[in-house]
Amino acid sequence: IPAVADTGAQLEEQGAAVTAAAAAAKLSAAQDEEARKRKEEVEAEAVTAAAASADLSAAQNEEFRKQKEEVEAKAVAAAAAAELSAAHEEARKRKEEEAEVEAVASKEKAL
Repeated sequence: IPAVADTGAQLEEQGAAVTAAAAAAKLSAAQDEEARKRKEEVEAEAVTAAAASADLSAAQNEEFRKQKEEVEAKAVAAAAAAELSAAHEEARKRKEEEAEVEAVASKEKAL
């Protein structure tokens, strides 16, 4: 019976089309899942990179702060050394002046 054969062939074609559509849907779903996973991986990598960058920036800021403190401490030490040197020079001059006054006083006594 040709009509039954045609109907059977049509059913087979429809079944093959449904099977192909189902396979295509599965493939599409698998591709979507793979794309979603890859997107999550990329986002996680971006978060990790941002965190590493923030850590590096914080470490650099800490190093800069330490260097700044060292420079400031050296500047304070240099200022203190300059003040001490000036005080020593002033004391030396005072002693010289006192020695001169004593020398003049001794000469006057001798006369």
